[in-house]
Amino acid sequence: MSDPAREARLADETEVFRAIKPSWVHPDTGRLSAAAFLRSARDRDGLSVSRSRARAETTYQRQRGVARLLAGDVRGVSLAPPDWPLGMIPDPTDLDPDHALITGLPDPFSPDDGEKDAANQAADALVALASYPA
Repeated sequence: MSDPAREARLADETEVFRAIKPSWVHPDTGRLSAAAFLRSARDRDGLSVSRSRARAETTYQRQRGVARLLAGDVRGVSLAPPDWPLGMIPDPTDLDPDHALITGLPDPFSPDDGEKDAANQAADALVALASYPA
């Protein structure tokens, strides 16, 4: 049975916040690294974000703030080839009812070089769109 909350999409003007680990910030420049938007092996469904800035700010015990994105901007990312349309869907959890996912991100660990390149392209595009620090 499908989950209606997972099938919905966030409105274009919805602000979402991604918790930022210290390793995702360049130590010399303080700029956000593309690593903040690369899927890990655990991110099968998508990258976690929250519609609640306060919840995102308490995601990790040690973190370097949050990055802010707009759902519509994420969906507007165009990857070449255009085989990976990005999405933004609600994914409420017990700990964060405002939890959401950035979906459609290519796998940076894929054996397919094209998919690896698309993953890096998507991460770079999301860094360019993100407001950090938010």
